[in-house]
Order: sequence, then C-alpha cells, then structure tokens
Amino acid sequence: MSELSGKIADMVEQSVLSVFGTMANLSGEPVSKAEDATDIQLNGVGGFVNFAGPLSGAVYLLMSEQTARQVTANMLGTDEVGAGEIKDVVGELTNMVAGGLKNQLATAGLDSSLTIPTYIMGENSRISVRNTSVATKNVIRLPGILDHVQVRVLARKMP
Repeated sequence: MSELSGKIADMVEQSVLSVFGTMANLSGEPVSKAEDATDIQLNGVGGFVNFAGPLSGAVYLLMSEQTARQVTANMLGTDEVGAGEIKDVVGELTNMVAGGLKNQLATAGLDSSLTIPTYIMGENSRISVRNTSVATKNVIRLPGILDHVQVRVLARKMP
C-alpha cells in the first residue's frame, strides 16, 4: 500500500469506529484495510460524499439492506424503521464518516470541501473506478450484525 493510501485507510478506520460508536452505540472492529482500485460492487445500500481540495474524490459507505436496517434501528432505538429512516441514517452516517476524514486530512495539510451525501441502492450494480491515485477499502464488523460495513475512498491528487 502506498504511504498516502495507508494514511487515508488509517484515517477512515478511525472515523468509522468513532462515528458508529458515538451515533449508533456500536463498537465496530476493523476486519481489513487495503489499497483497492477495483470497481465497487453494490449489493444493498450506501451513500457517498464527494470532496475537493489538494486531494479530491469520494467517500463511499456501503452495507447490505439488512445491516442498514439494523444500524438504523439501533441508532433510533426502535425496531420499526422504514425506507425513509434508513435513507436518512445512512446519509447522515456517510456525512459524518466523510467529515471525520475531512478533519484528519485538514490536520495533514490537505484541507477540502465536502458535498452533501447522496444515498444509493442497488443489486448486482457496479461503480467504475477510474483515474485514482488513492483507492482504499476498509471493512468493519459491527457487533451482533452479520454483514460488514465497507468504506471505499477513491481520490487523486490535484495539480
């Protein structure tokens, strides 16, 4: 893994663990982190936030629909959650993970601006990865939840 990709993966891990611990009371456990420039396979739901600065790209938070339902129920304190609540929670978690990364990037001298989160869903869908100098993949296990949460960062250094 390149030095920059390694630093980004570490920052993402810290951000995800903090956000899920604070917002959903779920103490996540890192499963893996790696450099990964392969296309993103979407089988479920997620969100993404674009960022622009010396390093520009996107942060993707991805999970199965069942995991999103469980995380939403945990965060809201009720088992009765609908599609609207799931969309809102996944969007907010994506925004917070990206915000945590943004803050750490700023500390490292790579200040950036963020877009608002976009909610995505799909089965057997693919998001193509092109023209990146940083491509990371973090996988996080949440307690009591079968499927893992995946965070991908795709970015490139700007001239």
